[in-house]
Amino acid sequence: MLLGDAEHEAEVDLPGRSRSRPRSSAPPGPPRGPGPEAVDALLFVALAAVVLYFTGRAARVDLGVLVASWRWLAAYLGLLALFYAGYFTGTTGQTPASS
Repeated sequence: MLLGDAEHEAEVDLPGRSRSRPRSSAPPGPPRGPGPEAVDALLFVALAAVVLYFTGRAARVDLGVLVASWRWLAAYLGLLALFYAGYFTGTTGQTPASS
C-alpha cells in the first residue's frame, strides 16, 4: 500500500464492538484522596528529612547550623528528587505512589 492510498482502505467491523462509547449520565464524584503526586511528595519529604538528619550527624552539627548552607542542601535535595523520579520511572515505569 502506498502512502496516498489511505483513503481507499476498507473498514472492517468486528462483531460485538461498537464504534461509540456509551456516556455515563452520572456526574463525576469528588476525588478519592490525595493523588499520586502528593504521595510522592510526602515520600520525598520523608527521604529529605532522613538525609538532613544524617547529614547533621555526619558533620556533627545541629540542624540549625545546616541552615547556613541551605543553598547547597537545596541543590543536593533537588538532585536527589531527580534521581528518585528517574530511577523509579526508568526501572518500573512508575513511581512508588502510582503503583
